Amino acid sequence: MKALLFLFLLAGLAGAAAGRPPNIILFVADDLGFETLGCYGGTSYPTPHLDRLAADGMRFDSCVATPMCTTSRAMLLSGRYNSRNYDTWAHLDPAESTIASRLREAGYVTGMAGKWHLGNWEPDAAGRRGPGRLGFDHYLSCIVDQENIKSRKSPGAGNAYWKTALIRNDRREVAQAGLHSEQAYLDFTRDFLRTHRERPFFFHYASYLAHRPFVKITNPAPADFNEHGRAANFPAMISRLDAIVGELRAELVTLGLAADTLFLFTSDNGTDNVREAAGLRSRWRGSAVGGGKYHVNELGTTVPFLAAWPGTVKPGASTRTPIDFTDFLPTLLELAGRPVAGGEGTSFLPWLRGTPHPAPRRFAFTWGTLDGSNRVYHDPVRHRAAILHAARDERWRYFSDGRLFDVAADPLMRGPVAPGAFPEADHARSRMKEALDRHRATRPALW
Repeated sequence: MKALLFLFLLAGLAGAAAGRPPNIILFVADDLGFETLGCYGGTSYPTPHLDRLAADGMRFDSCVATPMCTTSRAMLLSGRYNSRNYDTWAHLDPAESTIASRLREAGYVTGMAGKWHLGNWEPDAAGRRGPGRLGFDHYLSCIVDQENIKSRKSPGAGNAYWKTALIRNDRREVAQAGLHSEQAYLDFTRDFLRTHRERPFFFHYASYLAHRPFVKITNPAPADFNEHGRAANFPAMISRLDAIVGELRAELVTLGLAADTLFLFTSDNGTDNVREAAGLRSRWRGSAVGGGKYHVNELGTTVPFLAAWPGTVKPGASTRTPIDFTDFLPTLLELAGRPVAGGEGTSFLPWLRGTPHPAPRRFAFTWGTLDGSNRVYHDPVRHRAAILHAARDERWRYFSDGRLFDVAADPLMRGPVAPGAFPEADHARSRMKEALDRHRATRPALW
């Protein structure tokens, strides 16, 4: 570990004088709750590379997403709350501007590998599909939703990990026999970094790990489909995800790009809890914790977020100041010299640079249900009456039904704080209700 840190510092000295806008890697894990990471207090799974990422950079303890994958991804890439631009499952309007399209306008070459889940696979007039329609110059993904998963129990059927129907830069291709798709995405990413090392780049690595089915992490993949969809495979999936982060950071050092690259790691929502994940329990701060996906609570929506940038982000820094997924777009545009005025999010770049923030966010916002159903995420317009809207600050989580939780003291949200319990809670309830009402009243809104 000491040798790797030395190499990062050495790379920082070599690259700091380059004078170009920094590169950006935005790594998004799938269904990875904070309880699985050692740097957040998890003890069930070794995560040495993610723990090193936290030690080398900054850990955010109050980063808020949504409890479902496609809704979080739409908010993250567009920089807008779902109520403004999301009403159909697995789809983002191709006219929407994204981090990729905006950074491309700023002179960045843009790339993406892994899970897309935002639709638009039908070609536009220029023949662009999926990520290519929303700002990515180069990508490797797969069209899982429409045609690849036939049945979990169907012999020979593929999934997001093996026997995967890939699409590379708008062209379909057949995955190498037995190749784990995550390896294909990693190889594509390495090629992108090596090819575009001479100019500023934005790369979005959207890992499928650790989404169901919980699969064997082997190359070649097991031919026996019964080896997949087992909870016993989950720890190895976490280990592989962790190793990929380490391999990408090591690649940046090899290429002399470490100090010129902001490396961001987060997850789209909490750990899964149905099918083979139903009995999954992870040790976190002395408790056995189940996954929070589908639930608009701490385990479902407060996600891990780590940021490292050698020579810029102070090692070992942390903050409880709330942020949410609308904040990434203004942060990265400001980093590229294209600050956004009057947008939905708030740039957290001052935190990364270790400078006082002129106007830090007071509340982060999200939405969903607490019943474990996915119906509102698939069709929020139709089920708008069932939606719970939520506000989060450093200490409290407030719901639109009036419930207030002291998540600093009760992170598993075992019981709400009753009105009148003590003045500090009543004050928090009042100001968070006002902020949430104001947020929900903002127009335009689809639901």
